[in-house]
Order: sequence, then C-alpha cells, then structure tokens
Amino acid sequence: MSKCNFSEKLLAIFVSACCLLIFFLSYTTPLPSSTLNPAWHEYYDFGLLGLANQISDIYVDTSNPALIYVLSQKGFYKSSDYGHNFTRLINGKFAGRILTIDEQRLAFSAYDGIYYSTNGGASWFHHSFVGLSAPVFGPSEEYLYFGRVFGQCLPHQGICGIYRLNLNTHQVEYLLNKEAKHLLYIPERNALLAYHENFWWTSEDAGQNWQEQTLSVGEPGERVYFIGLVPDVETGTIYALTLFINAQNQRSTGLIKSDDSGSSWVIINRELLPGVNPLRLYADNGKLYVLADPGKGIYVSDNGGLNWSELNNGFSESQIPSVMSLGFGASDFYNWAIYAGDALGKIYRLGAQPKDDPVIYIHGLGGHFTDWTTGNKSMHFEALREAGYPEHYLNTYAYADADGNPDTYDSQADVRLISADLDEQVNTLSQLSLEEGGSGKVDLVGFSLGGIIARYYLNQHGEEKVDDLVTIGSPHLGAEILHFEDWIEMIPWFGVPLRKAFGIAFHSFFDSVGYTPPDPNSPAAQQVRPSSQFIEDLNTSTYVSVDGYTGAGDIDVKLNFRFFFWDLTRKFSIGDGLMTTTSASSLPCSDKISRVFSEPSFVVAKHTIQNSIDIGYKYQVDLVTTEDLNYWHGMLIRQSDVVESVIKWLTHEW
Repeated sequence: MSKCNFSEKLLAIFVSACCLLIFFLSYTTPLPSSTLNPAWHEYYDFGLLGLANQISDIYVDTSNPALIYVLSQKGFYKSSDYGHNFTRLINGKFAGRILTIDEQRLAFSAYDGIYYSTNGGASWFHHSFVGLSAPVFGPSEEYLYFGRVFGQCLPHQGICGIYRLNLNTHQVEYLLNKEAKHLLYIPERNALLAYHENFWWTSEDAGQNWQEQTLSVGEPGERVYFIGLVPDVETGTIYALTLFINAQNQRSTGLIKSDDSGSSWVIINRELLPGVNPLRLYADNGKLYVLADPGKGIYVSDNGGLNWSELNNGFSESQIPSVMSLGFGASDFYNWAIYAGDALGKIYRLGAQPKDDPVIYIHGLGGHFTDWTTGNKSMHFEALREAGYPEHYLNTYAYADADGNPDTYDSQADVRLISADLDEQVNTLSQLSLEEGGSGKVDLVGFSLGGIIARYYLNQHGEEKVDDLVTIGSPHLGAEILHFEDWIEMIPWFGVPLRKAFGIAFHSFFDSVGYTPPDPNSPAAQQVRPSSQFIEDLNTSTYVSVDGYTGAGDIDVKLNFRFFFWDLTRKFSIGDGLMTTTSASSLPCSDKISRVFSEPSFVVAKHTIQNSIDIGYKYQVDLVTTEDLNYWHGMLIRQSDVVESVIKWLTHEW
C-alpha cells in the first residue's frame, strides 16, 4: 500500500468520524422548551339584562368550523361566522347536548325531550321524554339513539333504557330495558355502547341485541362506577371518568381507559385532581380536558390523563367563571381554538397557532392614540375585526413623554422621546404571540409621523420582532410642505410670485374644514424636514427581513394663471398636500410593495393678478373643498380603498 493511499484512507476515516459526531450531537441536544401558554378572552355574551343564561353545550362543526351551535337556557343558537354573531333557531329553556349531521339536520336533548330539525332549524320536531341522555347517531344517520332513566326503572314499566328514533318516520323504538342512560357510538366496531354505574352493554347490530358486561377494575372490595365516557378520535382510545369507592366508603373521581373499543378497561389513576371535583370530560386533538367544580375552571392533560395542569390563564384568580361546556375547532384567526361556555351566558375563547401577527397602529402629528379605537380612524379596527382579528391583537401606541389627556396630549415632541415606549409594547405582544404558538413577531402600521416612529424603533432595536411595516403618508424623505408657503415655491414657473396668495389661501382652506395643521416649529416637524439630520440618519439603514408596504396620496393641480392679458395653464402633482408621492413611497425595505392613491380629477386653482391704481396688485385664489378631495393628507388614511389595502397587506392577501 502506498503512503499516499494510506493517508487518503486515514483522512476519510477522520472525516467520517467528525460527521458521525456532528450527527450524534444534533440528535442528543435537547430542543428548546415550548412557550405555548395561550390565554382565555371573553368572546361573546348571551346574557340578557344580567340574567343567567347557562350554556350547557357548544358544538363546532368539524367540516366547517365557521358553524358553531350553542345550547342554553334561553334557546338554541347558530353562528355561521365563527361565533362573531349568533341567531336563535328556537326559543326555550334548554339544557342538554347538541348533535348535528350537517347544517340542515340538527338535534339536541333538553329537559323535556328530543328536538330535531331537517331544514336547518326553520322548523322542529319534538318528542317528549323526561330524563334523557345526550343523543348519538349509530350505524345509520337515519336513526338517532338516546338513553333514558326515569323513576325506579322497574323492568315491567318499560320507561328506562335505550331508544331509537327514526328521523324519517318520527317513530320511536324501545331497544333495551335496562337502567342505561348514556350512550356512545364506536365506529371502529360499528357498535353502540350503553353504560350505567358499573355495567355496560354493547350492540353490534344497530341496537337489536345487546351483551351485558360488568366493570371489573380496581382492588378487592373497591367499587368503580362510570360517570362519563369520551372517545379520542385521534387514537381510538375510550376514556371514562369514574367514581371510585373503597372498602371504607371513601370516594374519589378517577380515570380509566379502553384501548380495544370498550371490551376491557384499565385504571389510569384513582384520583384525577386532588382537592378538585371533576364534572365533565372531553377529548380533542390528542389531549384530555376536565371541567371542575363551579369556579375551579378547566384542566388539561397531554399524556393520556397521567398528569394534569390548569388551563385557566386569562381568567381572574378571584373570578374563574363557572364553565359548563367546551367546544373545539379552528376559527377564522386561529388554526386551533377552544370555546368555553359558562353559567352566566358568556363564551370565552382560547386560541393557538394564529394566522396573523398582533398589530400596533401608530398615529401622526396632531393625532391621538384613541383615533384608532373610537375616533375618525376606527374603520381600520372595524375592518380587522371583520377579518377575524381578536381584540387583544388590535393595539394602538400612545406616545411616550405625553399624557393621555386629548386636550394636553403632546403629539409633536421629539421622535426620540415619544417613541421610547414602543420597544416595551413590541416585546409584550411578541411574547403574547409566542404563547399562542405564533411567530413571535408584530406588525406595525404608521400613519404620517407614525411611520417615522416605527422606523426609528427598527433602527434602534432591530428587525427581529417585526414582520410587516405598513406606512401611509409617511415622509420617508421628509415633508416638503409643512410650511404651506413651501408648497407654493415648488410650483413650476409661478412659485415665488404666488407664495403670498397661496399661503393665505391654504391656511383659510384648512381652517374651513376644521383641520389644524401641525406646528411647523415643533421638534417633530423640524425632524421630518427633508434637510434635517434626523431624516438623513434615518435613511442610513435598509430593512432586510421586514416586509414593507407604503401608501401615498396623489393630488394633481391644474393652475389657471391670469396675468393682465395673458392666460397660462400649468398641471402638476402636489402629492397628498404635505409631501410628494416619492417621499411617501421611499421606504428602504428589500421587499416592498407601494401603492399610490390618485385623485380621479384635477384640483383647479385660479389665480388672478390685476393692477389697481388704489391698491396696487390684487391676489385672488379659489380652491376646491375637501368634499372633492379623498387623498389629501388628513383624509388619506380614512379612505375605504386605503383601509382595504392595509388589511390585505397585513393578512398577506395582496
């Protein structure tokens, strides 16, 4: 063997060993622990004038989660828009369980029997029974099965046991004369399972014949009774909330399970939650949920019931609602959500895996942070709500170094001061996003100076926690027209001689529409001058990972100029009246979309200079009113097409 071949083989062995070491380390290094910790938020209130309206059941359609059904003491309700609005399908004092086949075929159990509809709730059939269980569909959707326990359940009475209702003929059949109230359909065996106390019965022929079995788990002398059964559709396991009574007559609520479709059972634990009385069990998405005593809230297990933790984040510690029911499904904003109904008619929602980011809206000079919530810019929040955004994802930024009083609120101070609190707000919302399984990023929407504040934040704190930056009418290259006289000097040919006349006219124009222009001598106004050092420093950075979107107003002016006997006409753009479209569009992002919103017609300005022996030169200027201007600076942010563009940018639907 040559020395060269030996060296090459030695090198190959060394490289292979390094690769194996890297491979081993990559699989033995633990992954970061999850920060998922979503919170409950009040979502809908069915209460009527403060009266109790207990919600006994919530059902989210698995094939269309926009459909949500709620059963309460005031009626049976339906929502077709993910729970934003509900319509009452039938009035009554109900408590029971909901069962649906599709949007047309609906059923629920109540105090006084079974209700079902074949036309989406337009009309209802009612079969009067007392002491009913939750209905289930069996092997055929033509039949609805339910259990009933009433009175002493003596064999000759024929009023306790399992029934079958034919939804086409409305005929009721009596199938099992046993004290069996609760039912479960097991698709894996195409079987029905009925249970009561420590007995269960199974039927594999649509309820014609039943086999009785006794629950034989536990220690000698220990009695175990069924409380409630739920199937986990992900695994096929059936879980049963059970009552354990030992030889000393001591009681506890525990959990058992069956991995063979109910043929045999094993104990998971004898005391599910020490000091807490579990009332109702749910299984969804590989997790188990328990509703506890009124005021104790909700508990969750992600390991099959071995360990449990509270799921009450977001509820006040002193006022955990008396949750009576849960519903599971996706929402228009979350890929996974839980709905909780309480004893007072309120629905709470806990969401995870949000489809979009929390958003912060930042106002401009002369504005106030409440403009977005209750003021003249509230149409943006209304549009976001319609797009599914939850309330805690809609945020406004209140300028730092300014009090909250609208009368004394300083919105024109130094940008470096008034932007100081934005970092804290971004960090808070970033953490909220992570806790709900989101990206951990935030979207910023700035109008006018608000876009400059957002950029100053990015320059100071980096892009790590910001996903989208939207600016509308923000002077990225400076605002050329903060002094209205400045605008005059930009007019081709006639700027200097018209400065005096147009300056007076513009002040009168804005006064007539109730608009108070910002103080041109304020710190913020001076900072957004095109020649300012602040603007120069701001534009030294280019944003690489932030997606940028800009909106700019474009107003064209046709100037008719009469000088003695000469009539001259000149057309030109004044941007949005305060800045050019170039300035408003020059956001330095590697990935950017810009849109210019143009007025459909010209603004016509007439100017006449006439010689007069008495008064010298006479200036006259006529301008259109704001009713004809949609895209001048103050009106730009309020226009429906601007709002629509912002929503599309935030939701990435452009």
